[in-house]
Amino acid sequence: MYAQRIDNGGNLLWESGGVKVSATSMNPRSQMVSDDLGGALIAYGFQQDGMTLNIQKIGTDGRVSWGNNGMTVIQNGYAGYSLSPDGMRRGVIGWGIGGIHTEQANVRKVRSDGNLMWGQSGNRLNKR
Repeated sequence: MYAQRIDNGGNLLWESGGVKVSATSMNPRSQMVSDDLGGALIAYGFQQDGMTLNIQKIGTDGRVSWGNNGMTVIQNGYAGYSLSPDGMRRGVIGWGIGGIHTEQANVRKVRSDGNLMWGQSGNRLNKR
């Protein structure tokens, strides 16, 4: 998966073909939000021993911050996810576990320095 920065005039600002965000070839969908510093947080899921949800930070210069595949937010299954900025240089990512009628919903905060907050599996939002 690659990303590209484009200015208001439509000019590409990073290398031709974009900057590699993830080395895995299985990125079925991704979501991106501003990191409030001119860069972005990009969340993406892929199949690897169950569904894995990762997040990557990319700076204004096109450099990724968290390795070849970003950081793992949840491993071994999720039904869906959503990424939102919190307006304070962090992202909040929520996900469901358990299929169409989500049995469990969790949320976790991602700081701009790469620390995942709110425990190993985030804060659970429902008691189902």
